[in-house]
This record gives sequence, C-alpha cells and structure tokens, in this order.
Amino acid sequence: MLTGMKRSRSRRRSAIGLSLLSLLTGAVLATGSPAGVMSPAPAEAASRWIRDYNYDFTGPQDDSKWGRYGWGHQPVGHGAMGAYQPDNVYTHDGVLALRTIYRDGQWSSAGVSGNPSFSAVGGKWEVRAKMPVAKGIGYAFLLMPTDGTWPPEVNIAEGRVNGRVEHFYHWGTPENHQRGMTVSYTNTHEWHTYGVILEGNTVTFTVDGSRVVGRITNVPVTSKRLWIGFQTGAMDPNGEARAYETVDGGRPNSRTPASSEILINWVAHYRRG
Repeated sequence: MLTGMKRSRSRRRSAIGLSLLSLLTGAVLATGSPAGVMSPAPAEAASRWIRDYNYDFTGPQDDSKWGRYGWGHQPVGHGAMGAYQPDNVYTHDGVLALRTIYRDGQWSSAGVSGNPSFSAVGGKWEVRAKMPVAKGIGYAFLLMPTDGTWPPEVNIAEGRVNGRVEHFYHWGTPENHQRGMTVSYTNTHEWHTYGVILEGNTVTFTVDGSRVVGRITNVPVTSKRLWIGFQTGAMDPNGEARAYETVDGGRPNSRTPASSEILINWVAHYRRG
C-alpha cells in the first residue's frame, strides 16, 4: 500500500508501503478503452446493478462536491514528502487531475474527498483512472466512513503508479485492527476502471467492470455509509516507506518528472436492482 496518505482531511490512517498480510493474491493484465466514455457496468453486470450516482468532472472543480485537502498545508506524512496543497486538485479536458509537483525545493501533492456530495452503504463503486509514468509516486483511491471513525477503510486501488495495484480492506477497531489484501497487475498508464463490491461477508475487487482481480472473504463488511476520496504523494527515499519504491534521491530526475498527474475520468456507485 501507499504508506502515507492521510485519512480524510485529518485522520486518514493509511498503509502505502506497509507489508500487510496477503489473504489473496491475483493477477490481471487488462487493456484500456478511450477516456471520456461514461458507460454503465458491462453487460454481465448490467442486469444486477443500478447506477445511483455518477460524476464525470466535465465542469470546473467544485469544492461543495469534492473537498480539496491542504488548506492548512498539512504534511502528507507516512513516508511521503511535502504537504497537500489545494491547487494540486483541478479539472481540465473533462477529467479530475491530482498533481504531485516539485517546486521551490519541495514536493506537494493532492488529496480530495467526495464526502460533501455523496456517500453510500455497500454496493459497488467504480473509478475510471489513468496513471502517469513516474517512479516513486504513490496514490490511494479509498472509501472512508462519514462518521469519521476508523476502521473501516476500503482501498479500491493503492500503491505506486507503475502497474502493481494493491487492494485492501480494514476492519475491527483501532485497538484490534484487522486487514486483508489482494494484488493485481494492470497497465496503469492506460485508462482502466477500478472497482469494489461490498456485500455479504465478501469484498470483491474488479478491473474494467466484471473482471474480478481479488476477493477478501469471511470478513465483517461494514454497514456504515462510506465516501470516496483520492490522494497522491511523492515517496521519500529516507522515510518510513524507504523499503518500497520511492523517488530516487528525493528530487525530480529522469525517472520521476517534476510534475505528474493522476487523471480521474469518472466515479460511479451502483446498488442492487
């Protein structure tokens, strides 16, 4: 996981780079379709799921619907360098851009919460996204409870931007925290749809609709309302995540550009029909 993305705006407790118990490991190499296509779940799932929320980022950034992190320039922490800054979250060309940038001798990154506009209990979430080519840039697409407690936490996709995609479910209590993990492999530099289904006692992770890339079973799936958020960070070679992929030398170089964007084309939630 990306050790280091903050929980919500002040309490996100994350694990980018942590070595967690792997309950299930799967692999997939999927191909992407063009950006900008907001379609229902694939035919296999269309008869079972009804979309009750979608957001396509065709307009300007709206803080009343997508609250940006960093108004207090809080550190990203947990192995990532620099601080969150609101100007690293913006829209262009019909996508939401999450920028990680090195300027004035330091890194800053992006965080945004969809809590102002939508939350849901269970169901299926999907995010269509494309990652940059950049060594040591971490990210997290996560679900967190609206009541501010932790756990639970669902990491739809998390890790570094270079192909290995980690998926997590956290449950229990802060004093007795449990977690499950599954891993998939995808060409993250192409457009793909990352999803999770929360129902019964199973958390199912998908790529590109109906393609299942992992399941965490026999767990107490939360009944709390969850919101979706996105976070990025430049990982510190001297920080707590140094055992994992980081930015060489802690500065921009031939493998890590000074500025990179994770792009979000759309977000959707579905309920059972």
